[in-house]
Amino acid sequence: MLALVLSAGHWLALAYPRQYWKDPPPPERTERPNDFCPDGMATQIELFATWYRGDLEAGRDLLHWLRHSHQSSTLLVGVIAGGFSALGLPAHFSFALLSALASVLLTAILWRMWGDSSASSLRLVALYAFLLHPATFRCLVRPQTDALVALSLVLGPFLVVRSVRRGVSAMDPWLLALSQSAAMFVKIHAVSFAVLPAICAFAIGQRGRTWMRTVVFGTFVPLAVWVLVFGSFGLWNSIPKAWATKETFYQSWDVLSVLRNLWPTVLPLLLSIALCARRPGLEARCASWIAFFYAAILVGCGIPPFMRFVYPALGPLMVLAVSGTEERPLPGWKKSSWSVLVLAPVIITLGLCVVLFYNRYLGPVRDLDPWSSRLYTFV
Repeated sequence: MLALVLSAGHWLALAYPRQYWKDPPPPERTERPNDFCPDGMATQIELFATWYRGDLEAGRDLLHWLRHSHQSSTLLVGVIAGGFSALGLPAHFSFALLSALASVLLTAILWRMWGDSSASSLRLVALYAFLLHPATFRCLVRPQTDALVALSLVLGPFLVVRSVRRGVSAMDPWLLALSQSAAMFVKIHAVSFAVLPAICAFAIGQRGRTWMRTVVFGTFVPLAVWVLVFGSFGLWNSIPKAWATKETFYQSWDVLSVLRNLWPTVLPLLLSIALCARRPGLEARCASWIAFFYAAILVGCGIPPFMRFVYPALGPLMVLAVSGTEERPLPGWKKSSWSVLVLAPVIITLGLCVVLFYNRYLGPVRDLDPWSSRLYTFV
């Protein structure tokens, strides 16, 4: 199942948007072909790869690029994907490989947070719903930062929950500090994720010295690392540039547009959560705070609910939906209703995506009628 999703997602990520990464630039552009990527991520990856091979001049070019780009906050992409590219992979494949690895790790974490394998057969339903969701298809291995953002959102809280489950002595504070420090360089708004381990730890009952250790290693240390890196290399100018870019792309969004685009992906999960409401366990309490926190980030930053921005919220919402089935077995009708609520909207939306994708880009009909065009835009 996972292999099929990875294969389909990889095709969507690399075979379809050829003009994003592979096509030559317009005649007025003089940079290398990969520089046609509007975010310049290919340039960052290639510069890191060249620097890893021992070219000191590339290091100076890399520092210049980081100081003048609005994507300096995505430093982790260049550090890791640049290593793949240094081994001979093209920049876009290196980025896709990084997204695939992040997605596999994310799926493994969610599987653990969904409960014991023997606890509920609905755990598999949640896995299918997550893997078949159009947002997963779009983001799973796409050469963008979506999978890394989704992983960064849940990794720190997951480590906190695991330490509580296993006992205080099982917590590795430096592993928490390392994972959170890496998350600081995924996206500029991911810097706010530094407070999530402390919030989730308090929500699930940590107090006193144990909670203070989570605050220090999960929040203060990562923020100190981020400030040190940005200050040492003079990257502060990237923050207003990123905000200006966001204002340019997302200025036409309103509340009605947000609700119209969120309901087919989020509302079914919310209904399934309400249907199976139980006394929340550690994972559910943690997931509820993650979902609430991420929603606040989207609203506060004015980010529209595109599929790529819905993707990080799917995991925590699935955890909430499944956690309601863990306390005691559901009656037959509730179990069936839960499965339908979770799976049916996902399969219907995915089917519409496939049909409309084929008609719009591959099929003989390129100019859609007005109704189909509106439906395609909505999906």
